[in-house]
Amino acid sequence: MIVMGSPKSGRALRRLGRDLRSARLRRGISVADLAVRAGTPPSAIARLEKGIPASASVR
Repeated sequence: MIVMGSPKSGRALRRLGRDLRSARLRRGISVADLAVRAGTPPSAIARLEKGIPASASVR
């Protein structure tokens, strides 16, 4: 089970992920390149684009 915040915050995070992915693809930037620019691992970008919060704990 994934523990998350409120349903409203979950929707906002999923929308942010969709918007981020859309903007990245429009600009022709790979996940790896965006991660370098953002100073974060590619897995963090991938999780964000999927709407998975960084602090999600899987049980």
